Amino acid sequence: SGVDLTQIIAELEVRGRDLIDHPSGHLVIKEMLEYAKHRKSASVIASYLLENLVHFATQKHATQVIEKVLEKAPAWNPSGKWKIELGLAVQAMELSKDQFGCHCILHILLDDTGFTMEDVRQAETEEGQMQTRRALFQESGIIGACQEAGLERVPTSDDLPRDIIIDLLATDKSVRDLRGSNFAKNIVKVLEKMGKIAPQQ
Repeated sequence: SGVDLTQIIAELEVRGRDLIDHPSGHLVIKEMLEYAKHRKSASVIASYLLENLVHFATQKHATQVIEKVLEKAPAWNPSGKWKIELGLAVQAMELSKDQFGCHCILHILLDDTGFTMEDVRQAETEEGQMQTRRALFQESGIIGACQEAGLERVPTSDDLPRDIIIDLLATDKSVRDLRGSNFAKNIVKVLEKMGKIAPQQ
C-alpha cells in the first residue's frame, strides 16, 4: 500500500548512511534515487554523502551511489550536484588514481546531462542560497588545490566543478601522474579525446 511505501522510504532515510556502502543496501538506495518523486529522500542521501564524501568515493558500493546521485540530481537538486562535484574536485587527482574513486571522476568528465551553472543559480534564487555557495567554495580547499597544481587561473564559485577538475587533471605534472596509474587510464583517454591533453607518442 501507499502507507507501507512511505514507511519504507522513511526507514531508508533513517538508515541511509549505513546502507550507502552496504553490499546489497546500496542497490536499494540506488533504486530509490531513480525516481524523482522521492526528492526529499534523495536530498537526505546526498547530505549523508557530503558528510564524508572522499571516503565514500573510495568505497566499492558507495561509489555507485555517488554516480547515481550525480546522474539524477540535476532534476531535483542542482545545488546538491554542485556541492558533491566540488567536494570531489578538491581531491580529483588522488581520486583519479584510486581503484573506485576513478569511477566518480570519470562519471563527471563524461556527464552529458547538460548541467550548467545557470541550473545552480536558478535553484539558489528559489532557495535564497547564493551566499552559501560562495562560502562553501571558499571553505572547500579548492583554491589551494588549484594553486598547488600551478593553475594559471584561480577558479571562482561561478565555475562548474567539472571544468575545474579538467583543468586540474590537464597540467603537465598531473598528466604524468595519471599516465603512471592503471586506474586512471580511462580518464587519460577522455582528456585526450576532449583535446585537453596531447596523446602520448
